[in-house]
Amino acid sequence: PFPKLEELFPLHILHARVLASSKPPVLSKSCPMRFHAGLLSGALPNGLWNHTVLKQKAVEDQKFKGRMKEEGASMMAAIIDKWKLMQGMDRNEAVMAYLSIVKEWPGFGSTMFDVEFYMSSAGSFSQKLWLGVNARALSLYKQGDVEPFESFSYGQISSFSVSDSNTLKVSAGDKDLLFETTKVDEITQLINTYLTTTSNGQTQQEGDTDYSPENPTEAGLPAQEV
Repeated sequence: PFPKLEELFPLHILHARVLASSKPPVLSKSCPMRFHAGLLSGALPNGLWNHTVLKQKAVEDQKFKGRMKEEGASMMAAIIDKWKLMQGMDRNEAVMAYLSIVKEWPGFGSTMFDVEFYMSSAGSFSQKLWLGVNARALSLYKQGDVEPFESFSYGQISSFSVSDSNTLKVSAGDKDLLFETTKVDEITQLINTYLTTTSNGQTQQEGDTDYSPENPTEAGLPAQEV
């Protein structure tokens, strides 16, 4: 028997993919009239209105569970197909095959964090994203995606600072990026570790950078490309 899907694939990623692919219903062109929710709620007895809302939510929840079941079955089938191709391999061969595949992912070696993202230069814009932190860059992912939509090498980042226990500010070029997360300490520790490693020449072969910030939560970063 095969292990359960949750033992083979992170279900929160599957959940994020289903949410990202869910789109609001498109109104038919033949029915252009829209009714405000307040008008409908006033036209119906309070108990009946609440019942209608709850019923609609139950239908939406059921549809979401159906999508999760479909996506889960599809993912499991894909995993089994790949597993069949690896039959006969010993443990070391399987590990090498896995590493050869996962190293092709742009986020290989990254630690991923759930963040609420704000970009002050774009006004009041916020979005739930994944922030990937690795030895060379910070990368932004839409939740459920495997490819980042934007990355900032440490050479592009002019500074980063912590304004409170849950808010991290990163300045890159003319962009001020704000991240709200409960993992601020972990993120800043990783960034400082990678910057120290980079300055020691362990992640790049040329250009040594003297980086030793007195305050680990606020730093001016080198302007050279990493």
